[in-house]
Amino acid sequence: MSEFKILKVLKGGSFSSTNVIEDSNGTKRVRKFISQTEDREYGLVRWQSQVRRMQNLNIILPDNTPTIIEMGVTHSDFYYDIEFYEESLNLHEYLLKNDSEDIFPKVIDLINSYSNISYGSIKGSFSVFFTEEVLQKIQLASNIIVEKYDKGFFSKDEFNFISSKIDSGKNAALNLLEHLKEMDIDECLTHGNLTLENMIFDKKSKNIILIDPYSETYCESVLGDYSQLMQSSVSHYELINNLGEPFIKNVEDVIKLDIPRGLESFGSSLLKKLSNLDSKNQLILNLFHAGQFIRMFPFKIGKTPKLAAYFLVHGLNLIMKGTKNA
Repeated sequence: MSEFKILKVLKGGSFSSTNVIEDSNGTKRVRKFISQTEDREYGLVRWQSQVRRMQNLNIILPDNTPTIIEMGVTHSDFYYDIEFYEESLNLHEYLLKNDSEDIFPKVIDLINSYSNISYGSIKGSFSVFFTEEVLQKIQLASNIIVEKYDKGFFSKDEFNFISSKIDSGKNAALNLLEHLKEMDIDECLTHGNLTLENMIFDKKSKNIILIDPYSETYCESVLGDYSQLMQSSVSHYELINNLGEPFIKNVEDVIKLDIPRGLESFGSSLLKKLSNLDSKNQLILNLFHAGQFIRMFPFKIGKTPKLAAYFLVHGLNLIMKGTKNA
C-alpha cells in the first residue's frame, strides 16, 4: 500500500471509517476502512457486498457509479478506494438548500436503468427479508430493551411504552408472515441502500453518483430501494438522526420537524409516483419501509439507545399500519 495522509473524515457506516485521503502522488481519493475482526456481520460482510454491488452497477451506469481504484490491508483493517468528487453534496444536503424539480426525475431514471435487469418472480422471497430483518430484530429488541432499562437508559414509562409497541408489532408481524410466504415478488438488480445520503450530486458533471450500495437485502426488489428513499424523504431519518441522541428527551414523544422545501417536494413527488402501485406491492413497499427502521436497531442501540428505540417504535407503527391494510 502506498503512503497516504487523511485530509478529511467523512460520514460513514456504523462500523466503517470513510476518509478523503491524498496519496504520495498528490491524488485525492475516498478510502473506506473496515475492521478485519470486529463486528464482522454488520461491518466486513456489508463492506464486501458494497464492493461487488458497486462493480455491478458500474457496468450499467459507468457515469453514475464510482470505480474501485484500489483495495488492500493496513494494520487490522481492509480498505477500498474510489474517486473523490471534489465539488459535491449528498442529495440530502442538496435538498436542504435546493428544490427537487431537477433531481427527482434523474433519480427515477437511474432506478429505472438498473432495475430493468430482472431476476424474475419468486414466491415467498419477501418473507425471507421480513423474517430476518423484521421478526428476528423485534425479538432481539425485546431482550435488549429489558437490559437497557435495567441499566437506567429508559424510564419506567418509556420501557412500558416500548415493550407494548414491541408486543403489538411482533403479533402483527407474525400474522402477516403466512400471507407473505405465499406472495410472489418481482426481483431485479437494486442499489440496496438507496437513501438520499447515498447519492451524490456532482456539481462538475451535474451527474448523480450512487455510493454505498450493498447486496445484503435478502429480497432484491426495487420496492426496497423506493422504501429507502421514503426513509429519507417521508420519515426523515437523516433529519432526526442529525439532531442527535440528546434531542430525544422521551421516546414516547412525536418529533415535530421543520421540513425544508426541497426535501418536502421530493417526498411528495415520490409518494405521488408510488400511489399507483397495486395493493400487493403497496403492502410490500410499506413493510420494506418499516423494515428499514427495525433492521438498524442492533447496531444503533449501543451508541444511541434513545434514537434506536425511537426508530424502532416508528418501524413497529408502520408494521401495524401494514396489518390493517393487508
